[in-house]
Amino acid sequence: MQRHASNPPDILLIGYIRDRALQQLASHLPMASPLNHRKGISSTMSLVTDLLAGVAEFFADVWLFRRQRQKRGHAERPIADDAMAVAHFDVVALLWIALVCVGLMFLLIFGFGVPVVWGVGIGVVVAAVWGYRKYAQMLRDA
Repeated sequence: MQRHASNPPDILLIGYIRDRALQQLASHLPMASPLNHRKGISSTMSLVTDLLAGVAEFFADVWLFRRQRQKRGHAERPIADDAMAVAHFDVVALLWIALVCVGLMFLLIFGFGVPVVWGVGIGVVVAAVWGYRKYAQMLRDA
């Protein structure tokens, strides 16, 4: 007589084998413990790296802004004024542009039923054009 997999003893045997394999697998995996200091160092180093990258990017933005102003023949200004102009652009202008464009995307997608790809595409194009115009305005006014 042939036994099928639907017989209760077979199901219990398969369940026992599966549970036994999971127990063996779990015994070979490293356990996360509160004494595992590598994870804390790794996350701290990631934070420090991100902060240093942000600072370097800001200095690069200020340097680029000063070079563009110099190429256009503007008068020399203190670096603090240029840094404030770039910081204002980075925080205020770009945050405002991002919020308005995300709102536009949601309005197009959920309000007017525009396909998601078109709504996101239109929002990104509006953000890029608006951001470019604000940057050009910042260069003119500075």
